[in-house]
Amino acid sequence: MMLVNRKTSFKDGMPMADYGPDENLNDNADIEWVNKSWVRRLLRVCAFVSMISVSMNTPKTFVYYPHLEYLTFVIDLVLMILFSSEMVAKMHIRGVWKGEAPYLRDRWCQFDGVMVMCLWGSVSGQIYEMATNGPSTNNTAAAIIGIIRSPRPLILVRVFRNFLKFQLPKNRINSIFKRSSQQIYNVTIFFLFFMSLYGFLGVQFFGKMKRRCVRKGTQP
Repeated sequence: MMLVNRKTSFKDGMPMADYGPDENLNDNADIEWVNKSWVRRLLRVCAFVSMISVSMNTPKTFVYYPHLEYLTFVIDLVLMILFSSEMVAKMHIRGVWKGEAPYLRDRWCQFDGVMVMCLWGSVSGQIYEMATNGPSTNNTAAAIIGIIRSPRPLILVRVFRNFLKFQLPKNRINSIFKRSSQQIYNVTIFFLFFMSLYGFLGVQFFGKMKRRCVRKGTQP
């Protein structure tokens, strides 16, 4: 009997945590379209398409396939409009800084906002590249645009994070995350130390490694 009471109190007294961020939106919001399931599925597909688009967006790809420059630009422009509309809708529903669950105080929303800013920067950079007849005309500007575009593949996290649903009490999940975060930090420092060490050793021992072994009679 005691075990039964403890089990029922566990279910009734402690809320189950659902770490899918899109599920935490207010269902009674003014803008209801952003809460619909088909919209969420569409945005997950758009996140996957965005990863494919940024993978095609390289200077060498545009040299061999010039039409992909316009295709990626159109895809990124459509994705930018969709994700920007979602961001504005969530800000209107939840509030920007104040409210029950403000947009800028939620970690997942902050991540989504950064991805939207990267999309804006990527589209702006591609407009500049197209206006200057390709990314190869200015190496410095192309490098800066590449830095803005480089975090965009992380948007694929939007697809996988919806599977992070735990049927556990929220306080227990938070304690698990706190414990594991310290271990992840230690492993990361350990990994970076050895990567840096072997990187330095490789550069000192082997230098630039410009020489190659070729057969006799091979044309340079």
